[in-house]
Amino acid sequence: EHDQHIAKQIRLELDKLLKRWKKGGVANYALSDAGHTFLNDPNLPVQEAALQLLAHLPPGQDHFHALAIAIRETAHPLVRKLIIFEMKRYQLPEFGDQVDELFEQLLTTDSDTAETVAEHILPYLNRRNIDRFRRLHSSMASNGHVAQRLLIAINEYQRRVKNR
Repeated sequence: EHDQHIAKQIRLELDKLLKRWKKGGVANYALSDAGHTFLNDPNLPVQEAALQLLAHLPPGQDHFHALAIAIRETAHPLVRKLIIFEMKRYQLPEFGDQVDELFEQLLTTDSDTAETVAEHILPYLNRRNIDRFRRLHSSMASNGHVAQRLLIAINEYQRRVKNR
């Protein structure tokens, strides 16, 4: 109960920080520092608030690195899903293949994170990376849950491309 009270207080402070930033009263680096500091907090509300801070800032290498660490370390499925959705902003030329590489690494782990990535990868599939994920799928045990989810996403991507 004590931890929950502290988490609630931290969440409130992060929310206040974001409001002050929106009014121009806080510099980007302060928002970034707070987001990075609390992204790996064990409490779900604190992690959600930290993600909110980072979501308001332009994509950056330091943010990407913090998100990549957090998605591997968080125990919360919701946070993993939110980080996957946040990664959409990082599919930019200046990030090259970093999102694809991260997802590929995560999909090859035997974890809940791999399942979450496989379940939500469809929006990231494109003509530039589809062969990469096809190869990855063909290297997986075909009866595995992650492989099945990845195949569903690949097939759905192909269906959508065909129907354009």
